[in-house]
Amino acid sequence: MKKIDLSKIILALFISVLLFESASALTVKAGDARGAQGSTVKLAVIMEGASNVGSVDLVLSYDQNIVQAIGVDRGGIASNAYMESNTAIPGQVRIGLADSSGISGTGDLILVSFLLTGGAGARTPVTIQQDAVHTVELAEVSVSTSNGSIIISEGPPITRAGGVLSAILLSFGIAIAVLLFFRRGREVR
Repeated sequence: MKKIDLSKIILALFISVLLFESASALTVKAGDARGAQGSTVKLAVIMEGASNVGSVDLVLSYDQNIVQAIGVDRGGIASNAYMESNTAIPGQVRIGLADSSGISGTGDLILVSFLLTGGAGARTPVTIQQDAVHTVELAEVSVSTSNGSIIISEGPPITRAGGVLSAILLSFGIAIAVLLFFRRGREVR
């Protein structure tokens, strides 16, 4: 019978535990955001412990009666990544990122802009429903997730000054055009 070297077995177990721990050390979590009714907030989705991540596919869900997703931007940790997103499905945001040089470290992966349409005091969880993460070598990475939330603060709704300012500027422009038209008409006579 062959004699088994106990030290080799212990070393092999130690290495496999280390590999398992490093593979499951990746965390993707949705942050928290707060703002007044009618305002827009950015909610960060943060990646912690990334190492050579080549692709990320996420689906976030939220209560469409409280907020509306209106855009997605790359975060600092994914500044070189190619990104596609879809906010057209009410209550969902779908995001796909790919980076051939690999994403490593900890930081904001994406920033999702939400319009706060619900009433003051309303709250919605932002849940990571689906995630798929792969290394640049296409190996699947085990991910733990953590959900976030958006809260609409008490207080008066925020009005959009851009709409009022645009109307004032348009009215001013029309008034100038009318004055120039009548002035030119007098000069022709």
